Amino acid sequence: MGEIVLQKRRPVKALVTALLVLLIPTVAAGDSLNTTVPVTVPVAVTVFSTGSIVGDGSDGKDGNGDGDGDGNGALEVEPAAPSAAPAGALTAPALRPANPWAVGGLTAGLGAVVILSGYLSWWDDGEFVPFTWQKTGWFGPDAPLGGGDKKGHFFSFYTMTRATAQFYRWVRVSDGWARFAGATFAFALGAMIETVDGFTHYGFEFHDVIANVTGIAVASLLEWDERLDRLLGVRMGFVPSKYFPEQIKRLETMNDYSGMSLHLDLRLAGLAGYGLDPGYARYLTVGLTYGTRDYGPDGPDKRRNLGVFVGLNLPELLDATLGRGKPGVEVLRTFTRYYAVPLTEVGLQHDLDGTGQYLNFGVPNRLEVHLNGD
Repeated sequence: MGEIVLQKRRPVKALVTALLVLLIPTVAAGDSLNTTVPVTVPVAVTVFSTGSIVGDGSDGKDGNGDGDGDGNGALEVEPAAPSAAPAGALTAPALRPANPWAVGGLTAGLGAVVILSGYLSWWDDGEFVPFTWQKTGWFGPDAPLGGGDKKGHFFSFYTMTRATAQFYRWVRVSDGWARFAGATFAFALGAMIETVDGFTHYGFEFHDVIANVTGIAVASLLEWDERLDRLLGVRMGFVPSKYFPEQIKRLETMNDYSGMSLHLDLRLAGLAGYGLDPGYARYLTVGLTYGTRDYGPDGPDKRRNLGVFVGLNLPELLDATLGRGKPGVEVLRTFTRYYAVPLTEVGLQHDLDGTGQYLNFGVPNRLEVHLNGD
């Protein structure tokens, strides 16, 4: 049998942005919170010290020759009789049951942060009106924000889903329920945010809901498939624009769209999970970017930049140079999985508003060369 590489699930400490609280069910009914769960998990995971690897399912067998494997490439963890671990053996504590009070407290705490964030950012003027519908469009030139708000909604709910799932894991909710709870929490709170917006001058915007749900769906897909999660990713590049000082005075830093650039990543290191050897290309990431300029807040030089890029895969470089497992390294890995660090990529961007093409070096709407156009 080939070599089995074990790796810990990387903690997700992405920023949880403005939400409203909805106290969702306590993640699972009955005993699902209070049972130590020997689960089948995708790809490589930490093996419990009270269990044993039965098989990887890749050959249609479960490891003991009875041929009932599911063939999905997962490692099944089964309880095993206690035995003394040999010196130097890799061991980990057994999964303890989740504490319902911790789960409820976490949910309520996240909600409290969200309510305060929403109030300070959007609703502190107290001007509530009869419910209204709003239509701001998608990414066209007539959209008031050129789609900058939609990329913000997508990324916020992507990171919210993944972060909340990890928060539930920290309070010992089983992995499957944590994923479900993260997606449910994000969806419910996103719907509530838009409902409250409906009673303000913002209005209920159905396009925002679709952007939210898309972010939740992408996050859920990657949460459930670790192999795909190693291949694909989403990051946001941000360097404060000239509008930032005024935005921060009003606690609306998330609305500095001219300083943001959404990245949809293909990490070449992830090709190894599909039987392809990327070689030194494992240290590279390629993908698509989208950003706007002077659409929000309004300015004289409106641009909608759609582009491609090639850049460094910083988490992979950190693994190669500093190794895994150290708390500081894990924090850096997580940070660079969600934040596009300036000066670590080269991108070719096309302005959909017709000003031409730009060679950009990882700083949205700055540090660029205008190649052609008006």
